[in-house]
Amino acid sequence: NGGFPFQMPMLTKNNYDNWSIKMKALLGAQDVWDIVENGFEEQDEASLSQGVKETLKESRKRDKKALFLIYQLVDEDTFEKISNATTAKEAWDKLQTCNKGVEQVKKIRLQTLRDVDEVKVMEKILRTLNPSFDFIVTNIEENKDLKTMTIEQLMGSL
Repeated sequence: NGGFPFQMPMLTKNNYDNWSIKMKALLGAQDVWDIVENGFEEQDEASLSQGVKETLKESRKRDKKALFLIYQLVDEDTFEKISNATTAKEAWDKLQTCNKGVEQVKKIRLQTLRDVDEVKVMEKILRTLNPSFDFIVTNIEENKDLKTMTIEQLMGSL
């Protein structure tokens, strides 16, 4: 576990949101979160003063520490996606892009499932209505798309 006296959060396919919160805390505790979040500007050392060279060297060291921690706390599949990152910021941004996209897909799938369930409920409502509603039911089925209609709109049409 990298020499830490506690359980480290491992990124899986289903825990990105919680993992990223824990990682922000961990990287902050290791004094490297600012490097992950903002990156640092790589410079040609030839024209730099000794003080700026030392600062640059320290930034590089902190960046590699952050990158190492990120690498340690992802599974093999995820590591392959970020292994070509040269900075901690680049690795973090790739993880964010990959996993936020997954969350968006999950939300769309859930919405699709809700829509299917709502359509089935509306179809059942229409099938179980009293025969005196047959004219209205026929009109709704022929002129309205149940997939884009809400249950409230259906009830308002009856």
